[in-house]
Amino acid sequence: MSNEDKSKKNVATLDVPSHSLKVMASFSVASLGLGIITSAIGMQLLYFYEVLLQMPAALFIIGNGIYVIWDAIDDPLLGYMSDRPKRFWGKWGKRYPWVMVSFAPVCITFALLYGPPFSDEMLLLAWLIVNLFIFDTFRSLWNINFSALLYEKYITDDERTKISGFNNIFRQLGGVFAMIVPGFLINYMDPSTFLNYGIFVSILSAICVIIAIPGMKEDKWMKERAVLLAQSGVYRGSTLVDFFSTMKRGFKTRNFSVFLIVGTLFFLMSIMQQASIPYYISYILVLGAEAQLLIYMPYLIIVIAVTPFAVKIAKKINPVKMFKYLLFTYGIGAFLLLIPTDLISAIIVQSIIAFISGFTIIVLTPVIGMMLDEATLSFKAHKEGILLGIYIFFQALAGFASTLIILLVHSLTGFDPTLGASQTALAFFGLRLQIAIIPGIIMMIAGIIFMFGWTLTDEKMVEIRAKLKELKLR
Repeated sequence: MSNEDKSKKNVATLDVPSHSLKVMASFSVASLGLGIITSAIGMQLLYFYEVLLQMPAALFIIGNGIYVIWDAIDDPLLGYMSDRPKRFWGKWGKRYPWVMVSFAPVCITFALLYGPPFSDEMLLLAWLIVNLFIFDTFRSLWNINFSALLYEKYITDDERTKISGFNNIFRQLGGVFAMIVPGFLINYMDPSTFLNYGIFVSILSAICVIIAIPGMKEDKWMKERAVLLAQSGVYRGSTLVDFFSTMKRGFKTRNFSVFLIVGTLFFLMSIMQQASIPYYISYILVLGAEAQLLIYMPYLIIVIAVTPFAVKIAKKINPVKMFKYLLFTYGIGAFLLLIPTDLISAIIVQSIIAFISGFTIIVLTPVIGMMLDEATLSFKAHKEGILLGIYIFFQALAGFASTLIILLVHSLTGFDPTLGASQTALAFFGLRLQIAIIPGIIMMIAGIIFMFGWTLTDEKMVEIRAKLKELKLR
């Protein structure tokens, strides 16, 4: 028997322990840190630069466009880089070290984005581009390896469902914190208050990563598996040729492509609504930033309350079926945002959306796991880093598309970003268009694509996972 065959055989003999709820909860706290940063930048950045700093829309689009071009390069390449064998795998693990070296630059540059020392338009543009460049590089490194770590460390359906419950609570908690914190720190009429917001969110995010260390540290068997698989030749050919080959084969894999489209549309809907919140609060509800606390605190409570029930139901009902119907339900929830004209109606509608969101995020993790398991069988190797890098790039593309759509709506409807300016009826319609109508249509399209495009069933997954065990890849 060759050394390669021995290495593959030894992988199957590794003792794979189960993980306690404490460890899984610790791991998921990192979702809180990542959720705060991601939601906060999507929620406030456009409003901050367009309305408060009065940056011309064209310059903001240029800045975001350059960022997306870089993102197209760095996300898949960082995934490829993290999948290549490293000497430190045996001591520190395959994913954990990358998370730990990336979160500090993310937090620092996030705060700097809200504290530009210039008022000149071109210097503002340079500040935006440089900080987005650094921010995105390290956030991608963090996100890719944290996401891959979830599926490589927690390999059973039961653990993945449980951890999706914890992840849902903390991710939603992060998003809601990003919505609530402005009520304490931000004045929508004073740009200087946004730096305090940036610093607070950065510190909170860093604390979350530190708390998550016990859950993110890779088990002994994971380090041994990574080394043995590297010795077996599974990672042989991890060159740029293999990188582009993986991308090409990934796009040809039906369920990966379907999820890529649906996941991108889902993220586009989310980021559009998040970016619309300051406009929604200031112009439609005519309230101050403190209203975000009153609107989104019930949202948080409902999401946390719903999560245990969603986890139980997800164990009994096929997650694919649940996800399919929830996409359509989310679309209906988006349309409901046409209704609110005051604080009370806004709280009611957001509470309904919170109920839908609580269930949707729970079933998202098992669906991604199914897609990655199929891809692993197709490649006969673990390529989670590259595949998740591609997915994260498309999320960035969705963020850019969100900016384009919102600024296009503003241009077509005559929205005036000048502080205190009166808006026309058409401009008010445009604000509802960007937070309700367009996101609702996007989710309906996503639901249709998933309904007719996804082919993985319970029976197929049993077969796929049995083959993965035979190949010593699970």
